[in-house]
Amino acid sequence: MGSSVLLAYFASLFETVRGGAQVWFDAAVMFVLFLLAARFLELMARRQASARLDTLARAQPALAWRLTDIGREQVPVATLAVGDRVLVGAGEVVPADGELLQAAASVDESLLTGESTPVPKSPGDLLYAGSLCRESAATIRVLRTGSDTRLSQLARTVERAQSQRPRIARLADTVATRFVTALFLVAAAVYAWWLGADSTRAFEIALAVLIVSCPCALALAVPAALASAHGALSRRGVLVLGADALDRLADADVVLLDKTGTLTRGEPQLLAAVACDGGDAEPWRRIAAALEHGARHPFAAAFDPTGVTPADAVRVVAGQGIEGEVQGKRWRLGQAGFAGTGTDDGALWLGDGQDAVARFELADGLRPEAADTVAALRRAGLAPRIASGDGARAVAEVASALGIDEFASRQSPEDKLATMRRLQSAGHRVLAVGDGINDAPLLAGADVSIAMAAGAPLAQRAADLVLTGASLARIPEAITIARRTRTIIRQNLGWALAYNLLALPFAAMGLVTPGLAALGMAASSLLVTANALRLGRDTRSPE
Repeated sequence: MGSSVLLAYFASLFETVRGGAQVWFDAAVMFVLFLLAARFLELMARRQASARLDTLARAQPALAWRLTDIGREQVPVATLAVGDRVLVGAGEVVPADGELLQAAASVDESLLTGESTPVPKSPGDLLYAGSLCRESAATIRVLRTGSDTRLSQLARTVERAQSQRPRIARLADTVATRFVTALFLVAAAVYAWWLGADSTRAFEIALAVLIVSCPCALALAVPAALASAHGALSRRGVLVLGADALDRLADADVVLLDKTGTLTRGEPQLLAAVACDGGDAEPWRRIAAALEHGARHPFAAAFDPTGVTPADAVRVVAGQGIEGEVQGKRWRLGQAGFAGTGTDDGALWLGDGQDAVARFELADGLRPEAADTVAALRRAGLAPRIASGDGARAVAEVASALGIDEFASRQSPEDKLATMRRLQSAGHRVLAVGDGINDAPLLAGADVSIAMAAGAPLAQRAADLVLTGASLARIPEAITIARRTRTIIRQNLGWALAYNLLALPFAAMGLVTPGLAALGMAASSLLVTANALRLGRDTRSPE
């Protein structure tokens, strides 16, 4: 494209100096004008995609009020340390991740999750950097600062995702590069033919061939669409981590869902604690709480850690449970066989691996949007299935409530992976959705995978997309955008190729002037970019 401008300019300059009959300054100027117009629209599309990153980068305040024994002092956020107490005023942004102290608060987490509804917080709950305190002030104890905050992690995730180039974009670049090589050969051949037919028009026609078939639209077709799609998804609370995630998401026809923390709230309640010897179950509950203290295990929230010393040498056994040392003795909490009894009734059991000492019955309610999400996935053509490590009764109840016929319980990570492999062997494209450590192999092996916002870091690193909000409704929305993105990319590529194939013969026959060629080239670039921008406005449900 630049070579065509320079060629037109220097050829015109040469003709002007020698007093030639024709110059093409107007073509060079028009080419630059229309090219800049096309680039401006492309920049708009990319700004939409990077707006999330810019917003995240600017979200953290520069100063914070640190509480001391003698009062409060305003300090740079960079100087905050773990353990500091910080006062966040009403209408102010939380400067670091921390635990809410004292009174309850209402927090706007829309920047992080894409959810505009304020989130009520109680003492002991986590507040994230970048959140906005609404009606009242809040006091927090700092737990994570700087690059360790969830806000910083999201910013790095978005930046990394934008730096990757998907396979289809690399393919378009390759086609454009080869097209340019072929175009120069065609222009040279056209120039040679017209040199013999009408030497006065040979250069003008060869220049028109170069300009009219410049592959700007072809080069913009994929990047503009992907930039617009990534921006639309990030505004909805979906981060794209895999370079080819959208393309694979558009192909999915089966969705394999985890239960706890995915279809359910991930906030289990302890319904009953029973000691196997018929005595007081409270000492055993405290041991269970010590094992789960600070763990990201799905059932940790069911055990109140107040006044409990964390267990030592804690180890999570994926698909089985958790074990650790409490007062010098090794304990296990999880499935019946893992804890030390052969009676698997779906409850959590505490034991030493040989004998069980207590049984805990938990309940975890369905997410309010789970049924609508499953219905939307069906409308999108995806068959829902459940693969869970929980007991048969709990999984069956959830499957029945959601109308899912295909489900499996007591699935180890290897079992989930084997289930997914069988589906793939049958020709299915599997979308896996999960949140736990035991889901990581499944998420990594699936055709495309989505991790939940509150999931384990290992699961999020294995996934192709991550939901930054708690709502499952973002999944069918992401599928809609992925399919629309594929459609628009095909439209853009089809138009770019058709335009070049149609325009080239007319230019070679001398029917297109360089100025008109510049107009046509820029118009094709504007068209594909404007078509890509539609992705940011489309909110239709999956079809």
